[in-house]
Amino acid sequence: FTEKIKFGLDTDNKWDLECKFAVDKDYVTEFNADNGTSFKILPEGTYTVPETMTLPSGTTNLELEVSIKGDQLAPGDYMLPVKVMDVSQFEVSESKAVYPLAIRVMGHNLDRTGWTAEANSEEVSGEGAGNGVAGCALDGSLTTFWHSKWQGGSLPMPYELIIDAKDTYTFAQFALLHRANYTDVGSGEFFVSTDGIDWTKVGNFTMKKEQSVQVFGVIPTEGRYFKVKINTSNRDTNCALAEIYAYGLK
Repeated sequence: FTEKIKFGLDTDNKWDLECKFAVDKDYVTEFNADNGTSFKILPEGTYTVPETMTLPSGTTNLELEVSIKGDQLAPGDYMLPVKVMDVSQFEVSESKAVYPLAIRVMGHNLDRTGWTAEANSEEVSGEGAGNGVAGCALDGSLTTFWHSKWQGGSLPMPYELIIDAKDTYTFAQFALLHRANYTDVGSGEFFVSTDGIDWTKVGNFTMKKEQSVQVFGVIPTEGRYFKVKINTSNRDTNCALAEIYAYGLK
């Protein structure tokens, strides 16, 4: 498939400008460090970026077409940072020279049948019989939910939900859904483990205050267990999730 990256001048163009482009391979590492993301640079051989293009006189914008071989990519979050190396007649602003193209290759929506969940804080009775406990985040019902303990006093954050997938998968994305009509969960982290004891951090998340399934990319990691660690709440220390999903490969 092809993606188009838009470039432009911030001044009138009176010339036929020759523009040179390249991939900035150091940009992704710096971007991840600054933003807490888990992008990988697109592997060589899976993309084609034109080395030069001409911006005709009288025009100030152009679209650079990038070709990507998506069938060669494993699930995960990728980035292709295209850098303007040179423009005839003009100097290139270093701070505006890189145009990052982000691409998400989704894993399979993993079947959660038989999966189990536990939490270090759950409301076992206050939300009604069978509701409020960790397993409600895996039951496929949008009317049930996990909720942190509140009856008789709450427990301190962070809250952790540990899911046992009962088999080994390569997890590439996780998704969270707020409890209906609430947006309590703020931000947190994802972890993966092969034994439920030793954990590897694979990504971060910050939930939007909206009622939709929110997908978060992580470093693709193999394991049987994954952990959702909630560090902040938008409503005191209350947190609730209707569903937790995982995407990846078996």
